[in-house]
Amino acid sequence: MVLCFADETVTTNRALQRGLDEPDREFYHGDHRVVHYKQTGEILPPAAYEPPDLDIPTIRVSTDGDYVPSLDEVVRQIHSSIPNTGELHS
Repeated sequence: MVLCFADETVTTNRALQRGLDEPDREFYHGDHRVVHYKQTGEILPPAAYEPPDLDIPTIRVSTDGDYVPSLDEVVRQIHSSIPNTGELHS
């Protein structure tokens, strides 16, 4: 599993900007923070987030700016964790 994370301020601003750029987003995501922002100018903090806790290989990727580790590194890690069975996968 690739688990992306970023600073709360970064994620809050991204979500707000997406909502402002895509008016239908609020309807489909049930996030009323855009309406609140338009009415008050106040940016509400995001809801609490609990990342998945599964007993599977997980790579954490920071998306604050550039991806850390890079996407090439993520792909390399995924490929190196797949057992070599001799089968080709697409």
